[in-house]
Amino acid sequence: MNSSLFGTGTGTGATSSAVVTIEFGAEPIRSTLAAMSLLSNTAWAQSSGPWIAQAAQRLSETEQGRNRLIFETLGPALLTAVDYADFDAYLDAFGSHPATELRDRVLEQADLDEARLAARGIDPSRLQTLLNQPTLLRKFVVEHLRALWQREFAAEWARSAARVETLVQMLGERSWPATSSGRAIRSLLRREAPEEIAVQLHNVRRIVFVPTPYLELHAARFGEPEHIYIFALAEFQTLPLRQEPIKIGELLSPLKALADESRLGLLQLMAAHEEMLAQEIIAQVEIGQPTVSRHLKQLHSAGIIEQERGTGANKRYRINHERLEWLHFSLTELLSSENARAILSDVRIGLSTTLQRFLDREGRLTDWPARANAQQEVLVYLSERFESGVEYDEAQVNQLLNQWHTFNDPAYVRRALVDAGLLRRTDDGARYWRA
Repeated sequence: MNSSLFGTGTGTGATSSAVVTIEFGAEPIRSTLAAMSLLSNTAWAQSSGPWIAQAAQRLSETEQGRNRLIFETLGPALLTAVDYADFDAYLDAFGSHPATELRDRVLEQADLDEARLAARGIDPSRLQTLLNQPTLLRKFVVEHLRALWQREFAAEWARSAARVETLVQMLGERSWPATSSGRAIRSLLRREAPEEIAVQLHNVRRIVFVPTPYLELHAARFGEPEHIYIFALAEFQTLPLRQEPIKIGELLSPLKALADESRLGLLQLMAAHEEMLAQEIIAQVEIGQPTVSRHLKQLHSAGIIEQERGTGANKRYRINHERLEWLHFSLTELLSSENARAILSDVRIGLSTTLQRFLDREGRLTDWPARANAQQEVLVYLSERFESGVEYDEAQVNQLLNQWHTFNDPAYVRRALVDAGLLRRTDDGARYWRA
């Protein structure tokens, strides 16, 4: 994870407490440009995940130099006023855009200090030649970006585009808290914002979260004063698709595993080593082998440590740092005001266990029960959404039912209510009322 060649906005410093908006988008142009910008910095590429690190290794020294010149000097000038649907369309439009406007944007937006450029391995005279010939500058940029796109990026985007769009839709359907940028980032990442992202949150009023096939985690402002784009690897198992608030019961097992002085001592010992054999642990503590084995088993069952078989029956153990990060985040989330309000506002509180299995926290039916007795209980629950003594036409019935289920088949539910005798209707089906 790293900061961006596209700039950090209009200031640095403490994260603002102002409420931000959260949006989701595929952003094929920004996603690709952000990834390309990292290719000429080996350290940045390696910290952004294996895919982009491998792509960086395939660039020749000449390509590295071209990439560095383009992204270190042009930066936000690479973006056009129009968001194109794909990178090929963007390149075609960029190639036909007035070359002098590109040159003027570079002169207006870029830091062209010669000492800085030289320190970054950029030949100022080469840059000046390109700026003096805007058409050559435009051609230089388009040819380099197109070559990178076709060789490194196009196939990966084609493989991942459908998954990216699905994730954007799923994340967009979630309810997100109206909160500060730091808290919003924590909700999105399921952990605290890394320092490299936190320092870019000054003055942010809009966060655009972008699932990407290229980068594990990256942030860029693209020169926009109040916007930040957060790029995260487009994987279903890693992105924040959970809609339910954190509940106390989820944390009891790992917290109980940690609530013991001896077990904490074992973890402290393991923290000093990448991994340890069971016999190595036993040899360094003042408790017996059966007790150590019991403690290790409880820590492993809670996911706090990982184990794998070593030589013979001697197992290897290491701390599961991802689990500890999850626990830290989940405990913080559990005790947040937003999570507490979500728990207390859960309409399922007080309903039967059967009903709770088929409803979301807002009381909407999310699945149709297979068992007849559960179906009857669900139908009674739905029938109670209708006011007694009020008549409804078919459209009104469907509209009301759509508010209380998520699978978009009001006709099926309406007929089931009638068949169960919970909803009455006239012979011509024009009017309905609660039985």
